[in-house]
Amino acid sequence: MELIKCQLRSHLHPIDFSQENRSTIVTRLFKGKSNFNIDCKNNNFKHFLNTNIALQNLGEISSSTKFHPSINIESLNGENFIVCKYHLEFKNWMEVLKPMIKLFKNTITEFEKGNAYLASK
Repeated sequence: MELIKCQLRSHLHPIDFSQENRSTIVTRLFKGKSNFNIDCKNNNFKHFLNTNIALQNLGEISSSTKFHPSINIESLNGENFIVCKYHLEFKNWMEVLKPMIKLFKNTITEFEKGNAYLASK
């Protein structure tokens, strides 16, 4: 299993989220839906993730390969990390690196803005 981990600055207050692949059956039944299921209690941040172009690019790769990442926030010894875990069981495994780095950058920028804590109306 491959692991990409990005440590967040200590002043950032990350929002817990997790992203998993939807089952093949659900993806086929609901055409047009993302291959990813995002679990996040903060609606603003969930909207950010659902509309993030880097995550959409990863979803496109996932739909045509065996790339099935798990992305979430993890805390260890008071430090917070964005963590992505996935297997290298697909061809062109390097094509996920650029969108993954872009997703991490976008997520950090969103945490720095603090918009996720504003009312959604």
